[in-house]
Amino acid sequence: TGELLGEPMPTRDSRNAILFYEASEGGAGVLKRLMEGADQWRLLAKKALDLMHYDRAGEELTDKQDACVKGCYRCLLSYYNQPDHELIDRQDQEVLSVLKCLAECTEDGSAAGPRGRIVPDESEQEHPWLAAFEIWKCPLPKIIDLERTYLWPAEMVAATVEAPSEERRAWCVNAGFLLIELPAVPGEEVPGELARALGISE
Repeated sequence: TGELLGEPMPTRDSRNAILFYEASEGGAGVLKRLMEGADQWRLLAKKALDLMHYDRAGEELTDKQDACVKGCYRCLLSYYNQPDHELIDRQDQEVLSVLKCLAECTEDGSAAGPRGRIVPDESEQEHPWLAAFEIWKCPLPKIIDLERTYLWPAEMVAATVEAPSEERRAWCVNAGFLLIELPAVPGEEVPGELARALGISE
């Protein structure tokens, strides 16, 4: 424990992102291993849910018999996060949604989840924006949720088809994502703001 630590960014009072870094001298290769494929993220998410006192049965999570209420030193509380103890809640639904999605991800990026899924299923492959992304040679979005929000986590970019909901807008701001509004139907060229954000030629 303690090999990988995180700090809220840009400040503790203004949390728009999390900076993860290896705390051990010389690094233990934890971050590198996470980049090796979906298996690493799946194992990480399953271990996190287990540490948070959850048993998984399909898509359902149930508390273990000895589960705490919001957090304890057997799960989420530690010496390193003492200043944040009163903010920690193992039952936070946003966090659980992400962990459940990661726990089901596969090498091709597919995963089901209550609020979104990584890479679209077959019925969504016909969506015009997905076809346009491929034609323009854009990186394919990693997550498409029920509000048609396309996410590129590595570039910290999110794009919504037409105006996003206030909830989605607030989520992007809090997570530190640049939010781009796309028209209902793509044109002949990649939108300039999206091209610049993803680092591709217009």
